[in-house]
Amino acid sequence: MSYVIGLICLALGLVVGWFLGRRSTPAVPPGNERDLNRMLQLLGDLGTWTDEYSGNVSSYQQQLKHLAAAVRKHNAAASSDQQVDGQQLMSLLEQFITGSERVQSRLDAVECELESRTRQIKDYLDQARTDGLTGLLNRRVFDEELEKRFERFRAGGASFSLALIDVDHFKSINDTHGHPMGDGVLRQLAQWMQQRLGAGVTVARYGGDEFAVILDESVSRATERLETLRRAIAESTFRWEDHSVKVTLSIGISQPIDDASSLSVLRRADEALYAAKAMGRNHTLVDEGSGAQLPDAVEISTDPHRKD
Repeated sequence: MSYVIGLICLALGLVVGWFLGRRSTPAVPPGNERDLNRMLQLLGDLGTWTDEYSGNVSSYQQQLKHLAAAVRKHNAAASSDQQVDGQQLMSLLEQFITGSERVQSRLDAVECELESRTRQIKDYLDQARTDGLTGLLNRRVFDEELEKRFERFRAGGASFSLALIDVDHFKSINDTHGHPMGDGVLRQLAQWMQQRLGAGVTVARYGGDEFAVILDESVSRATERLETLRRAIAESTFRWEDHSVKVTLSIGISQPIDDASSLSVLRRADEALYAAKAMGRNHTLVDEGSGAQLPDAVEISTDPHRKD
């Protein structure tokens, strides 16, 4: 058993040492993230095995204790010539029980350490993938997801819509009400987007006061949903402590067409966004390859049950 425990501790030491040696890294490049996920899998497998092994040891302890109790009970009830020569047997059983208890204690300690290190790596991965202020995906992860969606599309998979969203006059919010108010607005907007756009939609903080969204649907349906979001936000009031402010959004939307790379899809969304801001802000414009247009010019369905 001590040999098994030694192997577990060695494996755990290698994992922990590898992880702690990278704790000072500010961000996780894609290759390292894959390594971290492999480490998580290893820790999970070790944890499962240790839990099962610990259960076996615990069962073994119980059987030894039952056997010791049975010997005592038998000797107490039997005549002297019927008694088991129990002194040596009891001594041996007590040694087994003591040894198994030590093994159990070490297994429990290894389990606790495995759980602790697994949580640390998971937290580290979460921090590397998300924006610290809003809790949304960060730009690096979003760019990776966009590239995956585009490659699937190029291989004959489903299309998607891409939207870039910018908060209008965000600098004046910070200048007038202070940065805490600006941070509060960004956090509330992130919550609104996640709640209003629903599950299955990829939402990220793209940088500063800009957000990016991938929707697995046609550009017409995506525009309907984003227009609904834009209007709802424009009609609302955002509050932070004793401050309140009205917020509007400018939105640019595109979808993949005959593009050589995902950068072309991103560029059209960006151009549509800046055209919306140039139009006076608080607008949604769509670029399907022939320049930015208002939603009314893109044949948007008013029937929510229509299938494109």
